[in-house]
Amino acid sequence: MLQVFPAIMLPMFISVSDQTMIAMALPAIAVDLGEADMISWTVVAYLMAAAVATPVYGRLGDLAGCKHMLSIALCIVVAGALVCCTAPNLYVLVLGRVIQGLGGGGLMALSMALVGHIIPPRERGKYQGYLAIVHLCASTLAPLIGGVITEHFGWRFLVAAAAPLAVFALIMVRRLDVVQVTYGKLGIDFPGIFLFSSFVVPFIVAMNELRTPQMDNMAAGAGCLAIAGMALLLLLRFERRALMPLFQLDVLSQPAISRSAAIAFCHGAAMMAMITLTPFYLQTEHDLTPMEIAQYLMTLTVVLALSSIATGQMVSRTGRVGIFPSLGLTLLVPIISLFAIFGTRTDAGIWLALWYAAIALCFGTVMNVLQLSVQIAAGAAHLGAAAAVLQMARTLGAAMGASAVTAVFFAIMASQGTSAEKAVLEALANASSGDTSFVHNQLTTAFQGAFFAIAIFVGIGAALAWRMPLRKLD
Repeated sequence: MLQVFPAIMLPMFISVSDQTMIAMALPAIAVDLGEADMISWTVVAYLMAAAVATPVYGRLGDLAGCKHMLSIALCIVVAGALVCCTAPNLYVLVLGRVIQGLGGGGLMALSMALVGHIIPPRERGKYQGYLAIVHLCASTLAPLIGGVITEHFGWRFLVAAAAPLAVFALIMVRRLDVVQVTYGKLGIDFPGIFLFSSFVVPFIVAMNELRTPQMDNMAAGAGCLAIAGMALLLLLRFERRALMPLFQLDVLSQPAISRSAAIAFCHGAAMMAMITLTPFYLQTEHDLTPMEIAQYLMTLTVVLALSSIATGQMVSRTGRVGIFPSLGLTLLVPIISLFAIFGTRTDAGIWLALWYAAIALCFGTVMNVLQLSVQIAAGAAHLGAAAAVLQMARTLGAAMGASAVTAVFFAIMASQGTSAEKAVLEALANASSGDTSFVHNQLTTAFQGAFFAIAIFVGIGAALAWRMPLRKLD
């Protein structure tokens, strides 16, 4: 374990912490390099590249070995970090982020695939629960580390920090003694990659555009969605006839894998929407400071990690799989719905923290079980591809969830004839004095609608979870 898990944990830590750490440096980057209106592309570029690269790594991991592909991914991360830290302008920085994304897209999927190659099925739930600690540390420590490095050493040191971590992880990965049987000849499905890129890039750009309810943005988002939809249809048609397909549809269409991917999409959408909405909600509705907001977010991440660990332990002891996400997501629907109704009436303090703890407890019952389900359904020959599809589904779901819930919030404000931006400014200005103006009540209504939208994503995931084929391990 001491030899195996550092090699798996470090790439996972780099993958999870990247977006959070770079977000802490965005203001400093904007001041240093200018082009503030394009600063969000440092995040979007990484996300698009990672989403495109993930299934490629998964497929090649099955053909060439997950250990070798993870080594290549780490090398690309190092190259991207070096480009970023020496970038003379924002365009080069975005290029460096694309390179990092091309490497980062393989870190999580290949690490999870290696767990499948090393750990017996009955024990995987327990060990994947341990891996939730990595997610916890990355989620909670990354903002603190990012803030300290940016403030005292500058943003270039922060973006370069991934390089030494990746080099150390590479050393640990190369020392792994993994015997993996590869299946099929090594080949790259370039037409499939092109069509998949033509789906992912417009889809994520559309989600980014649709966050702002302006006619130009809405038109651009709709156009991108149309391109993405057409590319997806062409991809599915091509992959059925390709000799060496990027996506082996006969494997990925298995009910255990396809439903797990659909649940991961809904879970990612709901989780990202909740994380995106929470700071905005706590600041306007409860007049909390950034440090107080961070405490609630920490409650969310800590309880989620503990729930993941407990779920993994119970799966290993009982052998039961499907019951945990089924019950967790089912309970989460009324919890979030009640939170939408009563959360704004709950004073900040222990009761509000308990709301968030209950939400996180239910969220934590899902991802470990999904990972275990797809690994067992895919078998040793397709572990990389299955893990990659699950990670890709969660990434695309996160992009859609954040955008959809934000769009619902703006739409409700617009339907009441109020500018959301002006309403937020007024709420922030008057919250400390206890103002309950009409505009503030409109904000409350919009938040309620946004939380109900999250509950819809969860409800769809719950319905799918009850139909998961794998209910118990042998």
